[in-house]
Amino acid sequence: MTDLTCQVAIVGAGPYGLSAAAHLRTVKGLEVRVFGESMSFWERQMPAGMLLRSYWEGSHISDPQGDLTLDRCQRARGVQLPRPVRRDDFINYGQWFQRQAVPDLDGRRVTRIEAASKCFRVMLEDGESVWAQRVVIATGIASFAWRPRQFNAVPPTLASHSSEHRDLGRFWSVTLEIRQTHQLVTTGVYRHVRHPMYAAFFLWAIAQALLLPNWIAGAAGLVGFGTLFGLRVRREERMMEATFGDAYRAYAARTWRVIPGVF
Repeated sequence: MTDLTCQVAIVGAGPYGLSAAAHLRTVKGLEVRVFGESMSFWERQMPAGMLLRSYWEGSHISDPQGDLTLDRCQRARGVQLPRPVRRDDFINYGQWFQRQAVPDLDGRRVTRIEAASKCFRVMLEDGESVWAQRVVIATGIASFAWRPRQFNAVPPTLASHSSEHRDLGRFWSVTLEIRQTHQLVTTGVYRHVRHPMYAAFFLWAIAQALLLPNWIAGAAGLVGFGTLFGLRVRREERMMEATFGDAYRAYAARTWRVIPGVF
């Protein structure tokens, strides 16, 4: 059998994989190799502009000495990080942590792992294999995205998972416009209302009006929302009718605009 390349292979270079490597490397004589791109899931699939919900003290990536904290990172970079921690700042922190704790990170992607008699064969994207006594899987949650089977036959352009979008801005614009890839969708929630997003905003405005201690402010927000989106809906429907013609007119005849049975 081929000699072992390392004793421990860690698959994944996010916060957990990097932290595991930092702790394992304190064991004298233990050879640890880490595979993957540093903070890649956070960089490519976490929402742009997101703020961490965890407190400052709960956002540090663990290391054996407790030295590689957010506090030390901001001192090293000469910046003052805002609280709550922003997504981009956490990514920068994770990559800084990696440079300190795992400077020899192997950025290649692991494609397959096979169990042998007393070890594991870790196969990499370029065809090379690494033999390891132990393998730590720290690949995060990307592979656990769940899609209801009802959407199996729906094209990915019409039914995608939230984890596949870092920025949802392309699905919304301040101005009204029809793009070449746009299609008339009449299934799912669109069977009942033509503008479900506006319906969601309307419910949010009602909830805000009920929760605000100032009834005048709450009512003013509700009126402002109703006026703004009421005007926008009519303009949007004229544009849809001009684009899709009879198909949209027939669709509009059997559905409600925003609130089923009301409007």
